[in-house]
Amino acid sequence: MVRRAAVALLVLLAACSGRSTAPDFTLTSDSGAPWQLAQQHSIVVLTFGFAHCADTCPALLARLSHIATDTVRTHGKPVRVAMVTVDPERDRPNALHAFVSRFAGVTGLTGTQAQIDAVETAYHVWAQRLPLKHGEYDYAHATAVYVIDANGRIVAVRDDSDSDATIASALGEANAS
Repeated sequence: MVRRAAVALLVLLAACSGRSTAPDFTLTSDSGAPWQLAQQHSIVVLTFGFAHCADTCPALLARLSHIATDTVRTHGKPVRVAMVTVDPERDRPNALHAFVSRFAGVTGLTGTQAQIDAVETAYHVWAQRLPLKHGEYDYAHATAVYVIDANGRIVAVRDDSDSDATIASALGEANAS
């Protein structure tokens, strides 16, 4: 309920402000290279998650990868799917690479805790570390999906409960920009 209300608020804010410029950031990609949003010059589907996620993150990335691939086939413009980790302590480039390489066209992004906190704040993303037994932990986090056009504007904010058709429609809108 809280997550859905937060996503609804993000959608409302995006709609009220028109197409707002996506906050720029630079993180480290799963290949170990710097990755800056403003340097992508393509449609970017930006989401947040972590490599140790057992269910939601892999399912969402698989869907986004499939939708992005279909959008490229339909419209011809490149689409990049990028996942910012909410768990930079464990999600170093090698761990992220092992995770995201399972999904075509997905880049994992990591950095210091301060860098990740800054990106989460800029995108109004909620993430909370949840302690488990024996020093282990898990994460609960928002499943927002930002569709950013090639001009760096946020076209739509969706989440994992949206249908493939709804997300594909947002990609089509970004493609028309």
